[in-house]
Amino acid sequence: CAPIQSCCAPVKTGCCAPIQSCCAPVKTGCCAPIQSCCAPVKTGCCAPIQSCCAPVKTGCCAPIQSCCAPVKTGCCAPIQSCCAPVKTGCCAPIQSCCAPVKTGCCAPIQSCCAPVKTGCCAPIQSCCAPVKTGCCAP
Repeated sequence: CAPIQSCCAPVKTGCCAPIQSCCAPVKTGCCAPIQSCCAPVKTGCCAPIQSCCAPVKTGCCAPIQSCCAPVKTGCCAPIQSCCAPVKTGCCAPIQSCCAPVKTGCCAPIQSCCAPVKTGCCAPIQSCCAPVKTGCCAP
């Protein structure tokens, strides 16, 4: 539709140039220059208003939220800076525990980041046994 709209992407993107100049190969929900994110898939994030173009939808957008983890973690930076490879239920800096699995413990409120759920959290409870023992120090 040139010259008013000059975007001729291989598929319908919802973006048209020069009013909107994003011609991503798929519809992203983002248009440039108003929104300049042209990620290969729809991420729910658009630049420069939101500049996160992660390969999958993370629920986080930069610079408002700058976490672009490969999977959805429930944590977003800089408001929450935990980008663990899996969802842990903990977010930094509010909660700084980024254990590889969900432990039920979060630092610095709870600083136990055992590799498995132990039922114990430090410093409230400082027992971080590798398995659940039913015992917590001190």
